[in-house]
Amino acid sequence: MKRLLKFLLNLILALVAVCLTFLVVFFLTPSWQKRAVEEVFSWDSTRSWQLDAVQIKPHTVEVENLYLLDGDVGAEVKFAQLDGPLWKLPILGELDVQSGSVIGLSLDVSNVKIGDLRSRTYQDFLQRVSADAEFWKERVALVMSKLSAHGLRVQLHNVQINGHVIMPGQTVIPVRWVIVQADSQDLQSIELVPLELQNSL
Repeated sequence: MKRLLKFLLNLILALVAVCLTFLVVFFLTPSWQKRAVEEVFSWDSTRSWQLDAVQIKPHTVEVENLYLLDGDVGAEVKFAQLDGPLWKLPILGELDVQSGSVIGLSLDVSNVKIGDLRSRTYQDFLQRVSADAEFWKERVALVMSKLSAHGLRVQLHNVQINGHVIMPGQTVIPVRWVIVQADSQDLQSIELVPLELQNSL
Protein backbone atom coordinates (compact mmCIF):
# COMPACT_ATOMS: atom_id res chain seq x y z
CA MET A 1 0.00 0.00 0.00
CA LYS A 2 2.83 2.38 0.90
CA ARG A 3 4.55 1.54 -2.36
CA LEU A 4 1.37 2.36 -4.30
CA LEU A 5 0.93 5.69 -2.49
CA LYS A 6 4.56 6.55 -3.11
CA PHE A 7 4.14 5.70 -6.81
CA LEU A 8 1.03 7.88 -7.09
CA LEU A 9 2.74 10.75 -5.28
CA ASN A 10 5.75 10.52 -7.60
CA LEU A 11 3.42 10.39 -10.61
CA ILE A 12 1.57 13.52 -9.47
CA LEU A 13 4.85 15.35 -8.81
CA ALA A 14 6.11 14.35 -12.26
CA LEU A 15 2.88 15.62 -13.88
CA VAL A 16 3.16 18.91 -11.97
CA ALA A 17 6.78 19.27 -13.09
CA VAL A 18 5.83 18.60 -16.71
CA CYS A 19 2.98 21.13 -16.54
CA LEU A 20 5.20 23.77 -14.96
CA THR A 21 7.90 23.15 -17.55
CA PHE A 22 5.34 23.45 -20.33
CA LEU A 23 4.00 26.71 -18.87
CA VAL A 24 7.50 28.19 -18.55
CA VAL A 25 8.37 27.20 -22.12
CA PHE A 26 4.97 28.48 -23.34
CA PHE A 27 5.47 31.88 -21.73
CA LEU A 28 9.00 32.10 -23.18
CA THR A 29 8.07 31.02 -26.71
CA PRO A 30 6.08 33.65 -28.66
CA SER A 31 5.65 31.34 -31.67
CA TRP A 32 3.81 28.78 -29.49
CA GLN A 33 1.62 31.54 -28.09
CA LYS A 34 0.77 32.81 -31.56
CA ARG A 35 -0.06 29.29 -32.74
CA ALA A 36 -2.34 28.76 -29.71
CA VAL A 37 -4.22 32.02 -30.37
CA GLU A 38 -4.55 31.22 -34.08
CA GLU A 39 -5.97 27.81 -33.15
CA VAL A 40 -8.65 29.55 -31.05
CA PHE A 41 -9.43 31.90 -33.96
CA SER A 42 -9.82 28.92 -36.30
CA TRP A 43 -12.88 27.83 -34.29
CA ASP A 44 -14.69 30.94 -35.60
CA SER A 45 -15.88 29.82 -39.03
CA THR A 46 -17.95 32.96 -39.73
CA ARG A 47 -15.09 35.50 -39.57
CA SER A 48 -11.55 35.80 -40.89
CA TRP A 49 -8.76 36.57 -38.41
CA GLN A 50 -5.08 37.39 -38.83
CA LEU A 51 -2.46 38.14 -36.19
CA ASP A 52 1.15 39.25 -36.57
CA ALA A 53 2.43 38.79 -33.01
CA VAL A 54 1.24 38.02 -29.49
CA GLN A 55 3.01 37.87 -26.15
CA ILE A 56 1.20 36.21 -23.26
CA LYS A 57 2.28 36.44 -19.62
CA PRO A 58 0.30 35.55 -16.47
CA HIS A 59 -0.62 39.22 -15.93
CA THR A 60 -0.21 40.78 -19.39
CA VAL A 61 -1.22 40.13 -23.00
CA GLU A 62 0.23 42.17 -25.85
CA VAL A 63 -1.05 41.89 -29.43
CA GLU A 64 0.36 43.46 -32.59
CA ASN A 65 -1.47 43.93 -35.88
CA LEU A 66 -4.71 42.04 -35.33
CA TYR A 67 -7.08 41.95 -38.31
CA LEU A 68 -10.71 40.85 -38.45
CA LEU A 69 -13.05 40.60 -41.41
CA ASP A 70 -16.74 39.99 -40.71
CA GLY A 71 -18.76 40.28 -43.92
CA ASP A 72 -18.70 43.93 -45.00
CA VAL A 73 -17.06 45.06 -41.76
CA GLY A 74 -13.31 45.09 -41.20
CA ALA A 75 -11.31 45.87 -38.08
CA GLU A 76 -7.63 46.40 -37.37
CA VAL A 77 -5.74 46.89 -34.12
CA LYS A 78 -2.12 48.04 -34.39
CA PHE A 79 -1.30 47.32 -30.76
CA ALA A 80 -3.21 46.24 -27.68
CA GLN A 81 -2.13 45.54 -24.13
CA LEU A 82 -4.34 44.12 -21.40
CA ASP A 83 -3.17 43.84 -17.77
CA GLY A 84 -4.69 41.96 -14.86
CA PRO A 85 -5.00 38.47 -13.38
CA LEU A 86 -5.35 36.92 -16.84
CA TRP A 87 -4.63 33.43 -15.46
CA LYS A 88 -8.32 33.39 -14.48
CA LEU A 89 -9.32 33.01 -18.14
CA PRO A 90 -8.28 29.36 -18.72
CA ILE A 91 -9.02 28.30 -15.13
CA LEU A 92 -12.25 30.13 -14.22
CA GLY A 93 -13.51 31.34 -17.61
CA GLU A 94 -13.16 34.96 -16.48
CA LEU A 95 -11.35 37.76 -18.33
CA ASP A 96 -10.49 40.30 -15.62
CA VAL A 97 -8.73 43.32 -17.12
CA GLN A 98 -7.51 45.88 -14.59
CA SER A 99 -6.05 48.26 -17.18
CA GLY A 100 -5.23 48.30 -20.85
CA SER A 101 -4.90 50.18 -24.09
CA VAL A 102 -6.03 49.60 -27.66
CA ILE A 103 -3.95 51.75 -30.02
CA GLY A 104 -4.52 52.18 -33.73
CA LEU A 105 -8.03 50.75 -33.79
CA SER A 106 -9.58 51.04 -37.25
CA LEU A 107 -13.18 50.00 -37.85
CA ASP A 108 -14.08 49.99 -41.55
CA VAL A 109 -17.83 50.00 -42.19
CA SER A 110 -17.53 51.97 -45.44
CA ASN A 111 -18.99 49.10 -47.50
CA VAL A 112 -22.18 48.88 -45.45
CA LYS A 113 -25.20 50.06 -47.46
CA ILE A 114 -27.08 52.79 -45.58
CA GLY A 115 -29.02 54.78 -48.19
CA ASP A 116 -28.80 58.55 -48.70
CA LEU A 117 -25.54 59.85 -47.23
CA ARG A 118 -26.87 63.42 -47.31
CA SER A 119 -30.04 62.73 -45.35
CA ARG A 120 -30.63 64.42 -42.00
CA THR A 121 -31.05 61.02 -40.37
CA TYR A 122 -27.62 59.88 -41.49
CA GLN A 123 -25.99 63.16 -40.43
CA ASP A 124 -27.55 62.78 -36.99
CA PHE A 125 -26.22 59.23 -36.86
CA LEU A 126 -22.70 60.47 -37.68
CA GLN A 127 -22.99 62.88 -34.78
CA ARG A 128 -23.93 60.03 -32.46
CA VAL A 129 -20.95 57.95 -33.59
CA SER A 130 -18.69 60.94 -33.11
CA ALA A 131 -19.65 62.15 -29.65
CA ASP A 132 -22.40 60.09 -27.98
CA ALA A 133 -21.14 58.02 -25.06
CA GLU A 134 -24.47 56.18 -24.90
CA PHE A 135 -23.97 54.96 -28.48
CA TRP A 136 -20.59 53.46 -27.58
CA LYS A 137 -21.93 52.02 -24.32
CA GLU A 138 -24.48 50.14 -26.43
CA ARG A 139 -21.66 48.82 -28.68
CA VAL A 140 -19.60 47.68 -25.67
CA ALA A 141 -22.69 46.06 -24.12
CA LEU A 142 -23.40 44.21 -27.38
CA VAL A 143 -19.87 42.78 -27.56
CA MET A 144 -19.87 41.81 -23.90
CA SER A 145 -23.29 40.15 -24.13
CA LYS A 146 -22.01 38.00 -27.02
CA LEU A 147 -19.00 36.95 -24.96
CA SER A 148 -21.26 36.22 -22.01
CA ALA A 149 -23.47 34.05 -24.24
CA HIS A 150 -20.38 31.86 -24.83
CA GLY A 151 -19.98 31.36 -21.08
CA LEU A 152 -17.22 33.93 -20.61
CA ARG A 153 -17.38 36.59 -17.92
CA VAL A 154 -15.56 39.79 -18.88
CA GLN A 155 -14.67 42.63 -16.54
CA LEU A 156 -12.90 45.71 -17.89
CA HIS A 157 -11.37 48.61 -15.96
CA ASN A 158 -9.52 51.64 -17.34
CA VAL A 159 -9.12 50.42 -20.92
CA GLN A 160 -8.12 53.23 -23.30
CA ILE A 161 -9.29 53.01 -26.91
CA ASN A 162 -7.69 55.23 -29.54
CA GLY A 163 -8.51 54.93 -33.23
CA HIS A 164 -11.14 55.77 -35.82
CA VAL A 165 -14.17 54.53 -37.73
CA ILE A 166 -14.34 54.74 -41.53
CA MET A 167 -18.00 55.37 -42.33
CA PRO A 168 -19.80 55.07 -45.70
CA GLY A 169 -18.78 57.98 -47.92
CA GLN A 170 -15.25 57.70 -46.48
CA THR A 171 -16.10 59.89 -43.49
CA VAL A 172 -13.49 59.24 -40.78
CA ILE A 173 -14.61 59.64 -37.18
CA PRO A 174 -12.09 59.54 -34.31
CA VAL A 175 -12.71 57.00 -31.55
CA ARG A 176 -11.10 58.13 -28.30
CA TRP A 177 -12.76 56.63 -25.23
CA VAL A 178 -11.83 55.11 -21.91
CA ILE A 179 -13.88 52.17 -20.67
CA VAL A 180 -13.79 53.10 -16.97
CA GLN A 181 -15.64 49.93 -16.06
CA ALA A 182 -17.73 47.23 -17.69
CA ASP A 183 -18.99 43.84 -16.55
CA SER A 184 -20.62 41.30 -18.86
CA GLN A 185 -22.84 40.19 -15.95
CA ASP A 186 -24.00 43.75 -15.25
CA LEU A 187 -24.32 45.61 -18.55
CA GLN A 188 -25.95 48.60 -16.83
CA SER A 189 -22.66 49.29 -15.04
CA ILE A 190 -20.77 50.22 -18.21
CA GLU A 191 -19.09 53.61 -17.85
CA LEU A 192 -17.23 55.48 -20.61
CA VAL A 193 -15.51 58.85 -20.63
CA PRO A 194 -13.69 60.68 -23.44
CA LEU A 195 -9.96 59.88 -23.50
CA GLU A 196 -9.10 63.58 -23.36
CA LEU A 197 -11.13 63.99 -20.15
CA GLN A 198 -9.45 60.98 -18.52
CA ASN A 199 -5.98 62.29 -19.43
CA SER A 200 -6.76 65.69 -17.93
CA LEU A 201 -7.66 64.24 -14.53
